[in-house]
Amino acid sequence: MTTPASGVIPTAGWTSSQVKNRLIAQFGMAILASPPRSGFDLLAWVIPGAALAAGVAVASALALRWRGRRGPPPPPPHIDAAIAARIDSDLAGLE
Repeated sequence: MTTPASGVIPTAGWTSSQVKNRLIAQFGMAILASPPRSGFDLLAWVIPGAALAAGVAVASALALRWRGRRGPPPPPPHIDAAIAARIDSDLAGLE
């Protein structure tokens, strides 16, 4: 008896590697959910991790560079003595 979806003989009693090999033979490597971890297909595992590491390195370098550009804080602005006296008197009136 064959199944209509796959057109193959039912795999009762087959091991998982036999089923996998049969599907690969019938449909090709595209049937796999993840590429094999060998040869050229190893790049599919290595490149995302390398890109993530490079992104973290660039973000860290930029953060350190931007943080290092800070100079000393600017001096407070000069306030005229008459204005300072008026502010002090207004604040004293609020207490």
